[in-house]
Amino acid sequence: MLIPLFSTPLTSRKPSSARRLSRRKGGGGGGGHSSGGHTSSAGRGGSSGSGKASNPNASKARSGSIQSPGAKAGGRSYTTSTYSTGQPIPLSVIPQGQLFAGRKMGGGSRGTIYGSRTYGSGYPNEDSQRGTSGRDFPFIFWPIAWVVVADSTNTLHPSSSVPDNSTSASYLNTTLEYGTPTNDTRPGGPLAFIIFTSSPGLSSNLTTGNTPSTFYVLSDNTTITSLLSDLSANCTSFFSAASSSSNTSIGISNINSTTDLVIPRPEQVIQYYRASSIALALEGYNNSATYFPDPSSALDSALPSSMDTNLMQCLNETIGLAAPIPDGAASAVFRSTGVAYVHLSVLVLLWLMKMVV
Repeated sequence: MLIPLFSTPLTSRKPSSARRLSRRKGGGGGGGHSSGGHTSSAGRGGSSGSGKASNPNASKARSGSIQSPGAKAGGRSYTTSTYSTGQPIPLSVIPQGQLFAGRKMGGGSRGTIYGSRTYGSGYPNEDSQRGTSGRDFPFIFWPIAWVVVADSTNTLHPSSSVPDNSTSASYLNTTLEYGTPTNDTRPGGPLAFIIFTSSPGLSSNLTTGNTPSTFYVLSDNTTITSLLSDLSANCTSFFSAASSSSNTSIGISNINSTTDLVIPRPEQVIQYYRASSIALALEGYNNSATYFPDPSSALDSALPSSMDTNLMQCLNETIGLAAPIPDGAASAVFRSTGVAYVHLSVLVLLWLMKMVV
């Protein structure tokens, strides 16, 4: 479900515009544009501020290595990139004998990284589907595994033991498929999250009142570690006044329990990214559509008017621009170089055997 403001096809949008969230139905829109390893659109924030990067060094591209979903069964390694559009890795089918055999990997790009508030969004050309069970891996990373969900009476339960009268929440229980959040076989490692709280002293950042907003960014440990420096640097002006107090918490929190009720919950999510493998959540937000029995007629609850829109827009746009995604071009070089080394090693071995004979 997309915001009406961003219902135009992706191909008709200017690549320099990062997607912005609205207080109405749906999620955000399109990706960013990079030039020379730097983002050229760290963004346009709310009407009263800007989401532009406050630290020019924070926009530099980085690369790393992740493993495919078949990592424990001899899966490949892929190079990831930030602040670049990258080239999607070619679609391939996970072979028999590996985890998730028969599913496809690849095809995801920076331009298709945004989803909506629906768990199961953020997949290329498949934003309307709810749930992630049986889905492919366009960005290699696995979708988030939720720890707790609410039942029809808004009572919290571990996602693996949702009561029978709450079948509308069953699509959120993927722990049997992707493991618990502490599963270390997940590409990028176990799930973790960062907490960002806006400064109550910066009232100009808030739409109404002087109440700070608390946001959570949830994903695998590798992604969270990568995003931490970018989010802290790009959005520092929206919480820097409180950085020395307990009002702002900037650091990685690991999930140590499968029944921890303190971590972000699915009804608090205001935006999914990268095939639902990253989520931006708002404390106090309760999206009734998350547990609505009929997803085709579910309407997202409006975002609160007291929310700090500037911090929200900055977090949203920075995640879209800086989240690590597989780089097909770099991965192709990595694979071809590896093959070349194998061939060279064989030739050297044959030469040595000939010398011995």
